[in-house]
Amino acid sequence: MLLVKKMNKVRIGVLMDSVFCPVYMFETISGLANELSIELYLLQNKSQKKGRLTKIREIIAHTGFLKSIDIAFFIIVTSFEERIVKALGYQRGRFSDKELEEYKFKKTIIVNPLFSKTQISEIPGLVTYDEEDVKKIKALNLDFIMIGNGSGIYTGEILKSSKHGIISLHHGDNRWNRGWPPGFWEVYYKRPSTGFSIQILNEKHDDGDVLFRGEINTFPLFILNQAQLYEYSYPFLKQVIIDFAKTGILPKKLQDAPFSYQILEVPKCTVTGAYFITTCLKFVASLLERKVLHRDMRWSVAFILTDWTTANLSKAMVITSPKGRFLADPFVIRYDDQSVIFVEDFHYSTDRGAISAIRLREDGSYEILPDVIKEEFHLSFPYIFNYKNELYMIPESNQSKTIRLYKCIHFPDIWEYQYNIMQDVSALDTLVFEHAGKWWLLSNIVPKDLENHGSQLLAFTADNPLSKDWQPHRKNPICLSAELARNGGILRDQAGDLYRVRQKQGFHRYGVAFTIAKIKRLDIDNFEEETYCEVVPKFFPDLSGTHHMHCDQGITVFDFVKEETIL
Repeated sequence: MLLVKKMNKVRIGVLMDSVFCPVYMFETISGLANELSIELYLLQNKSQKKGRLTKIREIIAHTGFLKSIDIAFFIIVTSFEERIVKALGYQRGRFSDKELEEYKFKKTIIVNPLFSKTQISEIPGLVTYDEEDVKKIKALNLDFIMIGNGSGIYTGEILKSSKHGIISLHHGDNRWNRGWPPGFWEVYYKRPSTGFSIQILNEKHDDGDVLFRGEINTFPLFILNQAQLYEYSYPFLKQVIIDFAKTGILPKKLQDAPFSYQILEVPKCTVTGAYFITTCLKFVASLLERKVLHRDMRWSVAFILTDWTTANLSKAMVITSPKGRFLADPFVIRYDDQSVIFVEDFHYSTDRGAISAIRLREDGSYEILPDVIKEEFHLSFPYIFNYKNELYMIPESNQSKTIRLYKCIHFPDIWEYQYNIMQDVSALDTLVFEHAGKWWLLSNIVPKDLENHGSQLLAFTADNPLSKDWQPHRKNPICLSAELARNGGILRDQAGDLYRVRQKQGFHRYGVAFTIAKIKRLDIDNFEEETYCEVVPKFFPDLSGTHHMHCDQGITVFDFVKEETIL
């Protein structure tokens, strides 16, 4: 007779005001409920049924009359912004709610949140529970309490009512942003990235024990920046809990540091008004530039016949982009007595890129061979590599939700699709290379429904670059940074050491510069890189950015962007 040892499940309480919750929260909680090693318990806050007039009176009592005006104006402006976004049909699903089914929870208990008054606390919205409710929660023998859509700042005995406390998402980089509203101040201050942290709450309120930090590229519209912040951060909270269920280990607490900023609050009417007017003016100006003046950012590529370590980019030869197109993401290779640059060849008329080749001649001139790889979806970032004296390419093909492999049949103009080395994946800017006897794949991958690829880098390893079985790095994502994660090329120095080109993003500006980092350590358990230098767009006049570099056998290629008339 075979005896099977019963697995002890991790017991998670979920604090909710309502079982109707945004899609991103629904998917996180549903994902946890589907884990065999996890049991969920619904801690349902008793409904506070109050009339609109009563709520207004309470807000005024908590915050004062002037602050209430600030709150009301902010709600009006952002509600209008949300309606415009919905009317345009842009990411409509982000603003819908779904109902959590009762069967997802092992048990439901009703608890009564007690909200503080202004006169007993300087922080409005502090929430406690009476002794009876805390006893009910403790009786569940929970490992964690997770904040769902439960409102308020939790304090008192509720913080100690589970083995490991309350785990929560703070939607802001708490090294500078503590307060409210999530995702607004990064837009207002034009910060390139918007951060979030996963923390265990304590009585310090805005200063919990931080276990994990991440960030996204800031979107210039508050309501969408907030939406993508929520969407992007919740999967990380889910993963921390799942990893704990598997290992019993939490991430190590991150190091504390002095906090030297003011606690952020609902913006004053003047700030909200300035944000709204500035946003409207920028939208109108952008519309005029593109639709009336036909001006836009246009990428170009250049090359110089020297190794990247000694290249003077200002002396490079520019390859003129054909009319109605731009060229970007260059990779160069010397093969079969030819020197050829492969580029993204973007057509403004179709809003789609293909892969073109540029053959360099001995006299310094060049020939463009258009569309050597063309699909019904966008292609870019034509990463090329040699394996057993055969050439292969992995262009960016995110619109197909695959990472595709092509083989060169006739160099440089005939390529044949082989197969997908990964599928059902949202990936940009994939690199494949050999390092320390293993093949590695680095790619900017996010969950399929998300669009913010610029702040997360994942690594995989296999025995050969043609494999369909790539094993994930044990510390994926190996880089979480809006300034460091996005790939912009790969380089080797004369000693054979490996360097990764890292795109640097600005506020609502793609590819403002790039850094080059030496890969110091890469194995299945570790990834370390060290910044070697930064390349800024000063090598030609009137540039707005640069984000890519590659080199092969003494030929260095790179790209740059400037605002031009597009006709």
